[in-house]
Amino acid sequence: MIQEYLYQWPTLPPSVVELLRTHSNEINRLVGHEIRHRLPASSSTDRRLLAHGVELLSKLFLELVSGQEQPSQEWFDTCWALGRYLARNERTINDARATLQVGRIAAWRYYREVGVLTEMPSDMVALLAEVIFTYADAIEAAVAVGYSEAELYPGSEVQIQRSQLLRALVGESASSPEDICSLSRSAQWRLPRTVCAIVLSNRELTVRRTPKLPPDVLADLDRPDPCLLMPDPGGPKRLDRMARALDGWTAVLGPTVALPEAANSMRWARTILTAESYGIVAGDGLVRCSDHWATLMLVQDIDLARTVVKERLAPLLELRDDMRNKLVETLLVWLQAGQNACTAATQLCVHSQTVRYRLRQLDDLLGPQLQDPNAQKELIIALSAYQLLENMNNQGMQRDGETEPRTTTSLSPQRNAC
Repeated sequence: MIQEYLYQWPTLPPSVVELLRTHSNEINRLVGHEIRHRLPASSSTDRRLLAHGVELLSKLFLELVSGQEQPSQEWFDTCWALGRYLARNERTINDARATLQVGRIAAWRYYREVGVLTEMPSDMVALLAEVIFTYADAIEAAVAVGYSEAELYPGSEVQIQRSQLLRALVGESASSPEDICSLSRSAQWRLPRTVCAIVLSNRELTVRRTPKLPPDVLADLDRPDPCLLMPDPGGPKRLDRMARALDGWTAVLGPTVALPEAANSMRWARTILTAESYGIVAGDGLVRCSDHWATLMLVQDIDLARTVVKERLAPLLELRDDMRNKLVETLLVWLQAGQNACTAATQLCVHSQTVRYRLRQLDDLLGPQLQDPNAQKELIIALSAYQLLENMNNQGMQRDGETEPRTTTSLSPQRNAC
């Protein structure tokens, strides 16, 4: 199918490809940044998704110009998913065209400003320009396929009713119990006793095709924050089948709750997905909220977490960042290891004497609470909260394209006076 949209692809010399490769990370960052900030007509979510898709396509560009005969299936799936997303969210092909134009101009301007073009002979500069324009045209053609298919095969009436039912069940639309019963009949969906929400990362919207889900799962994938509602998740191997259906996606499984509590399962799943997007929770396949209760509770109230840290760890907050972080990590591991210095040393990959030395420092700073069983429980919470806040702060500063400034979570007096 891919061959229908691309003719024989021009190849650049290896020396030129390597020159472009040395600048690829900066190009991807710049293209994403330009798209996010130069498409004011689109929502912030649209801009992030379009930027993510174009960033991926710019990476795949190097594969093509290196001599690969045809684009990969990943390339086509990305284009197809972009087109489908635009159509299902009432965007136009012009949005894709404008995005590609912004990315193309940003890339060419960067090459010119950093002197890449001056390192090439004039005929190679002309060939590079031709390749970039041809690549953009090919993307536009493939995006149009996904767009056309989405328009040609719109969701059935039952699918529409199921999407409406999902939104009603998770509290996104005002619905009485009678409304929900009526919607369930229209959607041909039996109301179960228990459900769990599943939220999908919108990063995959421009990369993955629609997953093949069990027929009784409510799904609303044609939205910036795709989500599912699975009935009776405790059934035999239900979660295993769902994990296989979502293979390749980053997804978070909310807790199993009674049907009237579906909104809670959805809210908690979204909280963990946000934590995953900042690197606070490791995301690889299907992430379960039940594996991250402590993080979920702390993230629910960041102000409370910050207050607990200041209250319990005040002496540590006066230290240099590097010293404080080592002591925090050591104390948390030591407490979780049953106050065994040797076990803690093994987990920290340091000598046991190093752990004991740090514990003496901690004893000077924190005093009797190190030996108080009740205080130890609160210390574990405070230490976990500290690491969470620091991780959020570090990841937040590294994230590009946020439309709203993030409030720092840092607790260090040197960086943020408290």
